[in-house]
Amino acid sequence: MQHSTPQIIRFVIIRNPLVPDVKQIEDRVYAPGQSLADYIGELQGRYAFSVNGRVVSQDDLAAELPNPGDVVAIAPMPAGGGGGSKNIIRIVAIVA
Repeated sequence: MQHSTPQIIRFVIIRNPLVPDVKQIEDRVYAPGQSLADYIGELQGRYAFSVNGRVVSQDDLAAELPNPGDVVAIAPMPAGGGGGSKNIIRIVAIVA
């Protein structure tokens, strides 16, 4: 009997965008047809996302269908002025 290794999607979760080197890594079993919104669930606040280094808008998570082997990076976007959210998105894209 041949055992197959489950196909996974790796999630890299950055809890503090000011310290991007501290991250949590979670592997989740790939489920065909499941969107990023399905994997992630409901979120409070704004987050930056990337899939394999490609930035994905939080508004597009329901339409984004990941593939086995994808790496998804997630980081909260700090509230406040100054236009700093572009830097956070760059950090998320680099980490992935």
